[in-house]
Amino acid sequence: MKRDMDLARQILIQVEDSPAPFFPVRLNIEGKSQEEIVYHVVLLEEAGWIEATDVGDDWRLPTRLTWQGCEFLESVKDNTRWKEVKEVTEKIGGFVVQAMMPTIIEAIKVQARSLLGIP
Repeated sequence: MKRDMDLARQILIQVEDSPAPFFPVRLNIEGKSQEEIVYHVVLLEEAGWIEATDVGDDWRLPTRLTWQGCEFLESVKDNTRWKEVKEVTEKIGGFVVQAMMPTIIEAIKVQARSLLGIP
């Protein structure tokens, strides 16, 4: 199964939106199977972006974002910025978070300058 950064982002958003941190978040993402979702929960946990708990039968559900997960989500939560980041990653042929952070930070700076009226 391939890593899907759109799905990973959707999971992070749903976990952030959960009203009860430290309780398992039941994820429902349209067009994605439970197997795809659980696989990405495991990947996000391995990356250190979420904490998750075992709910039996090899199923893991996220419980909360970590500091790193919050940082990443803040950098890509804006749909316009996310679209820009995805366009760059498609051109270079892949999404490597460490390599993409300068691009993400630059997109944030451009957006901030625009909001502040700074050329």
